[in-house]
Amino acid sequence: MPIDNETKQRIAANVSEREELTEDNGRFRGVIRVSLDATEGVKSVAHSGNHDMIIDEPIERGGFETITQEIHTEGSITPEQVEHLCDRAQNVCFTHNTLKHGVKMTTVIYLYGEDILRKTSNLGD
Repeated sequence: MPIDNETKQRIAANVSEREELTEDNGRFRGVIRVSLDATEGVKSVAHSGNHDMIIDEPIERGGFETITQEIHTEGSITPEQVEHLCDRAQNVCFTHNTLKHGVKMTTVIYLYGEDILRKTSNLGD
């Protein structure tokens, strides 16, 4: 199926926007760096742009117990639209759908700094 000009322009604009966010402009086209900081014990925080993911791995269990992902965003979107978008994103995310069978997954979304959504997957959902 051929791609129409409007779609091509949207894709090009998105790639350009990602390139502006990229810390290593020119080296990795459109890739956003993720950094990982060990905070205490085996607990760590992954940072990527405005997104943080807290990873907690208790020593006595030898594996992850919870994963909390924080998404900080701005824009003209309602809390209902955020919840719908979060549900859709979680449904198609291979990582989320794999990990939720072994750990408690929580997504926290902030809109202009305000906590507007917290979704926690029960194990095996």
